[in-house]
Amino acid sequence: MASCQNRIRDGAAAALGGTAPQRDTATVGAGPDTRVELVVERDRVAPGDAVNGSVTPRLRIFAVDLVRVESSPAATLEFTVASVPPRSDGIFALTVPEDAPPSVSGRACALVWRVRARIGEQPRVTDPRHTLEVECPS
Repeated sequence: MASCQNRIRDGAAAALGGTAPQRDTATVGAGPDTRVELVVERDRVAPGDAVNGSVTPRLRIFAVDLVRVESSPAATLEFTVASVPPRSDGIFALTVPEDAPPSVSGRACALVWRVRARIGEQPRVTDPRHTLEVECPS
């Protein structure tokens, strides 16, 4: 269980090995879309837990995704592991897979989890995101 001992410090503000915080996608000159408010009830979850939250759309939300983000000096890769359309009132619930690895960070690499409110069919850099910590199962 050594991988569980180096959890991400300070959630989204964690830095890899003292370097600047890493982004989950390349910067394309646009920040998150502020017309959508993404609210997640908890910042820490365990495998098998539900991630509950809501989106307050001023735009149509195509889906809310649970995304695994793996970062290294060579690349940053995103994997959508769960996706649901929000209800008409904006409420959503995603389930963290039972076999989900925990959030970890090292000197040069990290694995983080994010909830993404997807405005279109394909993910965009401007889609609102919220970082979660997936804890080690007890």
